[in-house]
Amino acid sequence: ISRPQEQQSTNSRSTHAMAINVREVVVLGILTSLGLLLTILACVLPTPGDIGPNWWPIFTVLSWILAPFPVLLLGGKGNFGEASQWMYWGYFTTGWLVAASFGIPAVLAHVQTIGMGNMAMTLAACVIVYGTGGLAAYFQSKTDDTDYFAG
Repeated sequence: ISRPQEQQSTNSRSTHAMAINVREVVVLGILTSLGLLLTILACVLPTPGDIGPNWWPIFTVLSWILAPFPVLLLGGKGNFGEASQWMYWGYFTTGWLVAASFGIPAVLAHVQTIGMGNMAMTLAACVIVYGTGGLAAYFQSKTDDTDYFAG
């Protein structure tokens, strides 16, 4: 007799866990969309002076797309769980891709290809998108015992 109650209790727990995961996915999707919206607005909104709207800030999206690949491709462990030199190369490459996504808008604003407002929107988008990636890693670490930030 107690068996169906245990099964019902287990099902309600898994449904609750699934609802939390759906909520987390929705939050991550909204934040990513906000970052992309800010980048597109940085491209299409006119700037003061003779600069005008242009699509140069969209190059930061390319660095967002490329940033995780070095760690994904080179992030394997060596023998007996040791970190390999390729893993460190992946971290280094990811680091300069992330730095480039913040540096591209600054350089474009410095040479007056985009306006300062466009640069601010692009930098805000970078903070939101990379913050979303960190938030996704946090959500993932809550559900399993994987430590994504350990070397």
